[in-house]
Amino acid sequence: VQNIGGIANVTALQGGCAPEAVFAFDTGPGNMLIDDATLRATDGAQVFDRDGRLGAAGRPDDALIAGLMRHPYFALPPPKTTGREQFGRQFGADVWERGRGRGLSPEDIVATVTKLTAVSIADAYTRYVGAVDEVVLCGGGADNPTLVRMIGAALPGARVLRSDDLGVPADAKEAIAFAVLAYET
Repeated sequence: VQNIGGIANVTALQGGCAPEAVFAFDTGPGNMLIDDATLRATDGAQVFDRDGRLGAAGRPDDALIAGLMRHPYFALPPPKTTGREQFGRQFGADVWERGRGRGLSPEDIVATVTKLTAVSIADAYTRYVGAVDEVVLCGGGADNPTLVRMIGAALPGARVLRSDDLGVPADAKEAIAFAVLAYET
């Protein structure tokens, strides 16, 4: 189950596994960099890439993504967590400047950070989860069809679906989880 909020995090579940076999960790940036690039690309007119339109209009820079994937966080083994201190506005400003320095359009930069999110998710699975048959997306990133498509491309052997497809609204998964935890407490 891949939650994509500001930061992306995975809960790894093997079919029929015992509760103690379940593990989770932050895979890296989620919507945080996409939102930052969108804000910059639109001079503040948009705070997120609605329907993934800006990312779809651009071309990702794979060389820039490869460089960004050298960030030390991605090589840390789980358990691990991250946030704005590593992938916030300062990192977003650096990516923006590097992209503009490479001659990328604003849409190209949004496409690049969107693909970075997808690639970092797939990389985390390869390094720490293993082969996956199915990825269930939730959180705001599940509403970005460009990001969903890029995740599918980065995980060619996996079925990618939204938690909505299983009867759990993508935007409500965390609220439901906290309600269950409160009830069980």
